[in-house]
Amino acid sequence: EELFDLLALRITVKDVAECYSALGIVHTIWKPLPGQFDDYIANPKSNLYQSLHTAVLGPSGEPLEIQIRTSEMHWIAEYGIAAHWRYKEKRHKIDKLDERLSWIRQALESQSEGGEASDFLEHVKADVLSTDVFVFTPKGDVLSLPRGATPIDFAYAIHTEIGHKFVGAMVNNRIVPIDYQIQNGDIIKVLTSPQGHPSRDWMRVARSSKARSKIKSWLRQVDKTEREEKLEKGRELLLREVQRRDGGKKEEIHLSGSILKKIASDLGYGHGDDLLAAIGGGGQGASSVASRYLEIDSAQAQPGQEQEIEEAGEEVATPKRELDTEIVVEGTRGVMVSLANCCKPVPGDDIVGYVTKTRGITIHRIDCPNVTDHPEERKVEVYWGELRSSRYQARLKLEGADRPGLFGEVAQAITGLESSITQVRAFVAGSDRGRMIIDLQVRDLEHLYRIIAKLNSIRGVIEVLRG
Repeated sequence: EELFDLLALRITVKDVAECYSALGIVHTIWKPLPGQFDDYIANPKSNLYQSLHTAVLGPSGEPLEIQIRTSEMHWIAEYGIAAHWRYKEKRHKIDKLDERLSWIRQALESQSEGGEASDFLEHVKADVLSTDVFVFTPKGDVLSLPRGATPIDFAYAIHTEIGHKFVGAMVNNRIVPIDYQIQNGDIIKVLTSPQGHPSRDWMRVARSSKARSKIKSWLRQVDKTEREEKLEKGRELLLREVQRRDGGKKEEIHLSGSILKKIASDLGYGHGDDLLAAIGGGGQGASSVASRYLEIDSAQAQPGQEQEIEEAGEEVATPKRELDTEIVVEGTRGVMVSLANCCKPVPGDDIVGYVTKTRGITIHRIDCPNVTDHPEERKVEVYWGELRSSRYQARLKLEGADRPGLFGEVAQAITGLESSITQVRAFVAGSDRGRMIIDLQVRDLEHLYRIIAKLNSIRGVIEVLRG
């Protein structure tokens, strides 16, 4: 049932990197058969046999086995202890070649009894194998990443902005978790979103120095921005409370930096800015600080002197606020907007607006077939604004083996990732397959991709697509 080598092709190249380059070219020209790729370069057989094995649908639609190796690997396979024809035919008859090589086997067996053969083999592997893994972009370009790298490392290896907008990845046409360890020969497609951004959890997943440094840099910038926002909010809260307690005695009040510095010192903060940031972040109440502020201000005030005007700390630019609508329609305000039920867009999706006759503007995913063929004049540019809902409706189409317990595992995987199922429809597709259409609630596109990756890991699941 698995005769994939009736037609066979062997490719010999100069070095290991060219092995993986050739593999990428082969998989670009012909469609690889699932489950038929073996990497004996990264994982040599116990007899040190090394080669890349894959099976594809050839030009005439018949299975074609392809082996890719270096000249040195080929020599070992043909004439060394890894005699290739013996491996393929699984013969056990002792012949002249076995007699000539028996001393090698005996030596290895004796070393094994002494506990040294495994150490010897590990040293050989360490010497002849690269510490990197070679993977491919969808266009067949080869990238080298450190062993143990994840899709996040791959995204940053392509471009920093691709890494920053990363929300998921497809490996060999299946969505995988972000902590998936990349293997030699994987074909990786990065999934991005304009709303995507690095998470602190990524530092536990990223392995390459470039990815980790870029993530750290982004997080430092976020921390700086958040502090500026807390400073501005704290200043506004304190000023409002001081004005309320003052009762309108003064026409205009400015916060004194020297007074704030004294209060900050009394409360254990290093600087007035630290005090304001604590108020803005909710760690310090504005009421008690305002009361203390007015006490010091009253004691310092002298007749005939003007109120001291000194802003606390350095001037901080007012942060740019998000627009207060969930969907922003370019060029208009106040128009009725609704999310389309056909494609169910979620935050992070590229979206487009479609002007209807009676229901305002409906928001579709940009690749939704219900809008791609409609006149361009009825389409409007839209983008996500300030999100009001914590959950959005999404739809998945799942195909898998028709086996007992599959739906239970699917439901458990979805609820285990903090989602909920709102509707399920199940169908029988053939004698041994089943299909499900699942409506569920997710936070955003990244959350949805995590669920798809989890579903893909369930035994018997063949394919998971968005509805």
